[in-house]
Amino acid sequence: MASQFTHLAIAKLFIQNNPGLIKNETAFYDGSILPDLTENKQNNSHYEDRSEKVDLIKRHREKVNPAAFLNANKLDNDLNRGVYLHLLTDWEYYNNHMDHDYLRSVQLPEAIRDFIYTSNMLDEHITKKYGISPNLLSIKQQYYKTRAEWEQTDMKRYGTINPIGKLLLTPDQIDEFIMRMSRVTLP
Repeated sequence: MASQFTHLAIAKLFIQNNPGLIKNETAFYDGSILPDLTENKQNNSHYEDRSEKVDLIKRHREKVNPAAFLNANKLDNDLNRGVYLHLLTDWEYYNNHMDHDYLRSVQLPEAIRDFIYTSNMLDEHITKKYGISPNLLSIKQQYYKTRAEWEQTDMKRYGTINPIGKLLLTPDQIDEFIMRMSRVTLP
C-alpha cells in the first residue's frame, strides 16, 4: 500500500493537474486517505476480492478492488473521488509497481518489515518534496494508538524497533509513481 503521504502527494498533484475538477479540496484530501483510516480495511474500505490467503502475489493482487467501489458508489462528490483515487493508487501499486520477484522470495513478516522500512524512508522525502504537512498522523500511528504500542509490535515481530529491511522503492521510483497516478483520469 502507498503511505498516507504518498496518497496526499498524489491528491495534491491531481488537483493541480485538473484545475476546476475538484471543488472541495478538503473533502478530496480526506477521501484520499480515508480507506486507510477505516477499521477492517479489506472488507470495509478496499473492497477486497479474495476468498482465502494464498501466495503473496495473489494476496496483493486481490487486496483492493476499485471496480467494486464504483459498483457501490458514485463519483458525485469530492470525498468519493478521493477514495476512488486512493483505491486506484493501491491497485496500481500492488498489480503493476510491486516487485513480484521479491514477493516470491520472502515470507509475509519479511514483506511487512520491508514495506515499513520503505514507508519510513520515503515519507520524509515525500513530505519535503511535495510540501505535505508532517503534522498528519502516519499510517502506523493510525494502526497503533501510540508510538510505544507500535514499537512493542516491532519488538514482537522483529526483535528490534524500526526494523531495517530492503528499500522496495527508490525516491526516484516513488516520484515517478506519484506523477503517474496524479495524471489518471477519473470516470
